[in-house]
Amino acid sequence: MHNLRTYVFISGAFLLLGGCSNSSDKTGIDSTSTATQNATTKDAIGLPHIKQGTHLDKVPDSAIICNVGTVPITMKQFRQQFRAKQQSVEASLSMDPSAQTFLLNYAKTKNITLSPEESKRLIITAKTAQGKGNTSFSEYLKKNNMTQQDFENQILTMGLADKAANAMIEESLIEELVNRELLAQSAIDNNFMKTSLSKYDELKTTQDYAHLKSATGFSDEELKDEIVKNQLAELMIEKIEQATPLTDDEVRKFYDDHKDKLKHGDRLRMSQIVLAGSKNGVMGRSGIKALVQKQQPKLTGAALDKEVDKEIEEKRKKAEYLLAKAKGGADFAQLANENTEDTPIKAAKTGGDTGWQEKSALTKELVAAVEPLKVGELYPKVLTSPYGFHIVKLTGKQGPGTMPFDEIKDRLKELMKRKHNDDAVVKWLADRRKIVKVTTSEEFTKALKEASSAPETPAADQKATDEKAADKKATPKK
Repeated sequence: MHNLRTYVFISGAFLLLGGCSNSSDKTGIDSTSTATQNATTKDAIGLPHIKQGTHLDKVPDSAIICNVGTVPITMKQFRQQFRAKQQSVEASLSMDPSAQTFLLNYAKTKNITLSPEESKRLIITAKTAQGKGNTSFSEYLKKNNMTQQDFENQILTMGLADKAANAMIEESLIEELVNRELLAQSAIDNNFMKTSLSKYDELKTTQDYAHLKSATGFSDEELKDEIVKNQLAELMIEKIEQATPLTDDEVRKFYDDHKDKLKHGDRLRMSQIVLAGSKNGVMGRSGIKALVQKQQPKLTGAALDKEVDKEIEEKRKKAEYLLAKAKGGADFAQLANENTEDTPIKAAKTGGDTGWQEKSALTKELVAAVEPLKVGELYPKVLTSPYGFHIVKLTGKQGPGTMPFDEIKDRLKELMKRKHNDDAVVKWLADRRKIVKVTTSEEFTKALKEASSAPETPAADQKATDEKAADKKATPKK
């Protein structure tokens, strides 16, 4: 399946710099933002983000927020992306309930609370929603083993998480739109438009396209613009990252600077031949049973168990045979490469080498069997584990120490790559700001000032948010 975020949702990497520049600091505009603080140059001055409580529902879709060069970013684009991000957050909450904790912590950090009016509105909407149909609200509570207070607490918690999510989106969205536009414009200059259009044509023939159109509410033309623009931005990010690769010297410096943290305890190194399950990676008795069932689907009950026992016994006999060959002087590495059923080790063709392993991470039985051996010595018996039969050769012992650079280099490089690439994009955006003029429109500045002084009324978007929060089922008591 395609990565939907690539096509519609704006990459989180764009959060790293502020958006449009504005010399004024008027009511409704907060001149400090986290995004701006992440910039690496003083020239990358971000658009002051929208203050919490600013009501933008009366700002027309046609209003221009700012211009990136000659390209305007409108209120309509802001609203479309805002709704898309709300859907993304909602999906994240449904897949990972712990995301709610993050949002509640964000609310606490930013002093975001529900007003008495918001709380009242949420509870009334939620009760109305749960009392629809043939079930009354009191029956709903009884069915789910909840008190009214339990219900209200959960609804208010979900409502606060939603409000925090909206504030988080609102705080950074203009900056994201600006940064995406800077990347997309440069991608066009680098002749990436043809590739982006090809990606769009490819996506349009899949079921994902219909899903995207339904989920976002975009017209065909709007959706095409979003897909192409996001693809342009992604391609430009790839180009930036490729132009500034992480070097071995940088990794080495990181290693030298953090040696005191790159320690290991007592370690053992082994080579082994594992016999269990099938060569497609299924391990242990359950794996063998699944394989037998696939090969002989009519087998059930005692007949199936008998066949599984037969297969396991054949594995054991083969393990004894290979152990005898290894004891007789056969090349252990060759035996492992040809016979092990540990799929990753077999694919690596490293003679069954498992690499250095901390003793604390190994089973007590394995340590007790292998540690007394001399380096290069073969354990004289076939070892049995839940994964199958093991023929083990000890190839190394180490006491506590520092991990060697060559051993950990690839892992360090992978860990460092994300930050290195983000830093490269941040620097590129900061440099780009010196070339492309990004300015806030007077129209939007005026609209913000008026919106910040408007009386609090439940805007259309807020009503929709209340209804979504109310529609979420409160968790029944266990």
